[in-house]
Amino acid sequence: MIRAGAIALLLLTATQAAALSCRRPDPVQLCTQARDSTDSFVAIYGTLDLTGVAIPKSKERRTQALTFSNVPMRGLSLTTDGFSQPFDRTISLRLTCAGPWCGRPPRPGNLIAFLQKTAAGYVLEIGPCGGWAYPTDDPADLDRVTECHRGGACQLREN
Repeated sequence: MIRAGAIALLLLTATQAAALSCRRPDPVQLCTQARDSTDSFVAIYGTLDLTGVAIPKSKERRTQALTFSNVPMRGLSLTTDGFSQPFDRTISLRLTCAGPWCGRPPRPGNLIAFLQKTAAGYVLEIGPCGGWAYPTDDPADLDRVTECHRGGACQLREN
């Protein structure tokens, strides 16, 4: 009886100490997930302006999602002609959690983001494993997403 309790305690401790293992999704994978979703999405290649957004420091422990409203995003939205339609709006940035692991905003720079269209506006959700944003400056990533969007091959990046 004591032995079983000790084993259960060890298993519980090991489970709590385990790290979250994530593999960053490919932007084409995000494109197909957005396309196949019952929600409505728009793909944007651009930047987020996080100036003035008070993101908690990574050492601050949290387990609840955070939403930041009125975050400026500028770039180009995806059409059948590629990333060609100017996009300059404010969006909501939602950082979600899975237990003690939480999403963090992307680093400064360009990204392909799949924004969910809601009644309140556009939302970019980022979880501990990346969510709906893919940082990139690689034109090949834009071409692959465009080709998939047009109904062509949805080619994932070769590792």
